[in-house]
Amino acid sequence: MSPKKVAVLLATYNGSAHLRVQLNTLLAQTHKNIHIFIRDDGSEDQTMEIIDEYSRNYKNITLIISNTDRGGSACANFIEMIRGMAVGDFDYFSLSDQDDIWTPDKITRALGFLDAGYDCYASNLIAFTDDGKRVWIVDKAQDQTGLDYMFQGASAGCTYVFSARVFEMIKNTFYGRPVGSYKHLSHDWLIYAISRSAGFKWFIDPISKIFYRQHSNNVYGDAGFFNGYLKKLAMINSGWYLKNINDISQFLVGKESEKKYLDLVKNKNIFKRMKIINDWTRLRRKKLESLFVVLVVVLGLMRD
Repeated sequence: MSPKKVAVLLATYNGSAHLRVQLNTLLAQTHKNIHIFIRDDGSEDQTMEIIDEYSRNYKNITLIISNTDRGGSACANFIEMIRGMAVGDFDYFSLSDQDDIWTPDKITRALGFLDAGYDCYASNLIAFTDDGKRVWIVDKAQDQTGLDYMFQGASAGCTYVFSARVFEMIKNTFYGRPVGSYKHLSHDWLIYAISRSAGFKWFIDPISKIFYRQHSNNVYGDAGFFNGYLKKLAMINSGWYLKNINDISQFLVGKESEKKYLDLVKNKNIFKRMKIINDWTRLRRKKLESLFVVLVVVLGLMRD
C-alpha cells in the first residue's frame, strides 16, 4: 500500500531571504509522498523567481496562480489557497510558513498520530531568533479544555496537519464569504476554532519538529514569556482580542455553550460578566492565561 498522500500548503510574501532554506527542508522530508502548493500574495522581492526555479526543477512543487486580488494577510493567503484547492486524492493537508526550518521527520511524526485516530495535529515549537542568539520552547501542549478554542489557537499554524475531511469542512465554511470577512484574523486560531466546534479531535504534541524563526517581519510570532504577555496586553487593550473572539464566533457551529460564553464576553454589565469566573479554567489551556482572560473580561479591558 502506498504511503498517505500529503499536500503542503505554503503561503509566501516577500520571503526571499529564507524561502530556499524552508523549501529544502520540505523536500528533505522522510515521508516522500508529498506535494507542495505555493500561493504568493504579491511579493515584490525575489520570491517569485525562487518559486519559479523550484517549480521547474521539482515535479512535486506547484505554484497556484490566483484569480483573486491580494489577500493582504497570512490568514487571507492561506484561506484563499484552501478555497481554491480540490481535495483530490490527498489524505492529509499541512500548512507551512516561508521562513521556518522543518526537521526531516516532521510530517512522519504527525501522520503517526493522525493514522492512530486523530483528525488534526499541532505541536510545540522551537523558536529561535534570526541572529541565532536565543533559542526557546513555545509550549502549547497543555490539555485541551471545553472552551479553549474560543479564546486561542492550538499552536502556530505552521505545525498543523489535518485530514482531508477537515480540509473539506474548512473549505466549505469559507465558501462564498468575501476575503474581508477573515483577512484580519489569525488563521491558526480560526482553523482550530472551526474544527473543534465541529467536533474534530486534535492532538497537540509536546515534541517539536519545527524551528520557528523569529524576526522583525513576523506577523505574530513568539516574544518570550515577559515580552509575550506585554504584547498580548497591548493587543487586548487595542480591541484586537475582543474583535477576534466576536468574528471567529461567526464561523462556529453555534452550540449553546459557545453562545453562553460569547454573551458573557460581550455583556456590558460587569456583574453579568463576572459569571465567567465559574468556568475560568476552561477558557485557555494554561491556568495563568485563563485567569488573565477572566480579569480582562470582568474588568472590561477589552474595548469595542
